[in-house]
Amino acid sequence: MQTILTPLLGLGAHDFALLVLRLVLGVFFLLARFRWMFDPSRVPHVNNPARHTHLAQKLCQCGYHWHPYMSAFVAITEISSGILLILGLLTVPAAFALLVILCFATYCTAYDKVMEQNPVDKIDMVSCYLWRVEGIYIALAISIMLLGPGAYSLDALIVGALR
Repeated sequence: MQTILTPLLGLGAHDFALLVLRLVLGVFFLLARFRWMFDPSRVPHVNNPARHTHLAQKLCQCGYHWHPYMSAFVAITEISSGILLILGLLTVPAAFALLVILCFATYCTAYDKVMEQNPVDKIDMVSCYLWRVEGIYIALAISIMLLGPGAYSLDALIVGALR
């Protein structure tokens, strides 16, 4: 009887699922801000300052005046948190840092993008918000924070070594 219900209860691969969640969120943020640090422009040996413009413009839309240190802080936080999630090191604080950035970004930019879709009522507006990718990444960050890093992580190795 128990084997018949097994597919309904999942495969029991919780640690592997946590690894997948960490990798998806970590790789996204690592790659999303990688161009902020390194931009292989068409002109060799020329620093391309335009790579910083996009992030700075988003911060300006949120009421922060353009400041290179604020852009650098956000970019470095996203890159380092992405790397930490991939490694499974300091997983919960890294997921929290990304959650804060995601909530701030959603607060600042999602409303305008939802309004561009011309929702016809409140239900359509909620649907437009759910269509945005930020909600998925917020759910991933919260899931990682609640469930922890899983067995396939450096956090698990460190905790196991300390016991």
